[in-house]
Amino acid sequence: MKRNMGPLPSIEVRSTERRSALLLCFLIQIYFALGSSSNSNAPEYMYGFDTWKNATKTYILTNLHWWESTDHQLTTIITLLSLAQNTSSIAVIPPFPGKDASRNSNKSLIGDFFDITGIKQVQSALTFADFLKSDEYRQLKAEQTGTVPLPKGSQEEYELRLQFYGRLQDTSVALSMPPIDPENTSQKCNRFGGTIHVSADGRTRFVFLDRIHFLHFCTEKFMPWWYTIRHRIEPRAPFFEVADRYMSDKTKPFSVVHLNDVLELQKERGEEEVERYARQIVDALRKHQALSGTLYIVSAKDGNNVKQVVKLLKEEFENIHDCTTVFNCLAEIPRDVFRTVLPENEFDSLFKSESSLKHVEWALGARAQLFVGNIHSPFSRNICLYRKMHGAPYSMLKGFGELRKVWTWNLIR
Repeated sequence: MKRNMGPLPSIEVRSTERRSALLLCFLIQIYFALGSSSNSNAPEYMYGFDTWKNATKTYILTNLHWWESTDHQLTTIITLLSLAQNTSSIAVIPPFPGKDASRNSNKSLIGDFFDITGIKQVQSALTFADFLKSDEYRQLKAEQTGTVPLPKGSQEEYELRLQFYGRLQDTSVALSMPPIDPENTSQKCNRFGGTIHVSADGRTRFVFLDRIHFLHFCTEKFMPWWYTIRHRIEPRAPFFEVADRYMSDKTKPFSVVHLNDVLELQKERGEEEVERYARQIVDALRKHQALSGTLYIVSAKDGNNVKQVVKLLKEEFENIHDCTTVFNCLAEIPRDVFRTVLPENEFDSLFKSESSLKHVEWALGARAQLFVGNIHSPFSRNICLYRKMHGAPYSMLKGFGELRKVWTWNLIR
């Protein structure tokens, strides 16, 4: 007995609707596939500055300071890049500050010492030296408004500029972000100290943000791009070349340990605290089967507490080194220390700098078979983030660790 299927036209209509639905689903899949491929580097969230929204181009600028460590400065630049990406702006990477005006050379921490190629592949960024060559800067300079404070190379010039333009902390730049203070620092994430200037034709907006290092937890919390762009930052190839050649004739495994004490100048450690820190290091090395081999120590050379930890480690390990056994801890590294094919002028540019030692030790930490860092240090943090990206083993220790809370997202395993 046949089932009554109903009139044929109704079946045809349902088939047509089904085909249309399938076609629509197919087109939607193509749309999202094209969107994800063309915008694969786009940030997950977008924010915007609340002033002069009609500007078609925005530059974000900030300052670095000579008294901050290289890795604090690196954190500032990563925060700047994250803000630029998430606000559809162009990041102007500030010049690398010297300790005195005579050493200013418009060098850039990212560009001259860290590679900028990977960054430019995914977002708009330029060094301060390149910004000075741009048409927008020439236009800004011609206006002579005196309202936008540009980065300066020395602290003396920076202080003069603050006095001339007014204290930047008295003004603030509003950003469309959640008004949350994730670390209870009394600094809300939607307000940044700084100033905004718009060109005479209204097309270009210049945003100067002051001391954004202290707000990096905001970009880490609300902008996943912070970690995306962080993975694009690494020392330039010659520093890796120097590190690899140094490690090549050392007993394997080659481990780098970074020692740090945030209260070094305020507190003298007792024997029990020193032994506890040294024991953490030995346990980390044992966990990764790295008790044999070569140990390279990175530490502050003027810290007595850290020196006590080094003393204990030297009693336990035969093959232990630090910068004194490499190049006498000189800021400017002599060419004859390393066999290198670099041209003379490029070698001088990279390795005759007050930060050369830091960059070489950064590369050693990144390239070693194991890195043992200190959770309170941005130097350790940056190296561990790099190693995590490349699947290399690392351990983060609390060391002497009195800090109440430490920013560790996406780092502690």
